[in-house]
Amino acid sequence: MLKVAILDDYQNVSQAFLNLKKLDGKYEFKIFNEAFTDENDAGEQLKDCEALLIMRERTKITKSLINKLKKLKFIITSGMRNKAIDLDAAKQKKIIVCGTEINANPAAELTWALILVWLEILKKRLTICTKVIGKLQLVLSSREKF
Repeated sequence: MLKVAILDDYQNVSQAFLNLKKLDGKYEFKIFNEAFTDENDAGEQLKDCEALLIMRERTKITKSLINKLKKLKFIITSGMRNKAIDLDAAKQKKIIVCGTEINANPAAELTWALILVWLEILKKRLTICTKVIGKLQLVLSSREKF
């Protein structure tokens, strides 16, 4: 059974995207929600792992950490780049490093999301203004009679 560590999953999102029970029998997962105290702590807790799934760039996978992880065969990172991984050290140890697909145009998607949120806020404010203006018109029209 392949021992896999999921690192830096502070929000427990891996369990929302992975059906870990379906993978029982082939893989043994250990999820790390908290940061390691230091590199020695990481080395001790990960010493039996054969694969690391890295959620963020928080845990540095340095040459010295790679050297401590004698059983390590795979490093998988979310996204195609992760500056926290010493790729040369991984290559020297013949550790396979790969990443997941990423969105090539995140700025455009984020821009549209912000525009849509802004339009929703504008709609609410215009509704409030319309109600206020309507009341103001009633007040002004009632004053004109005097």
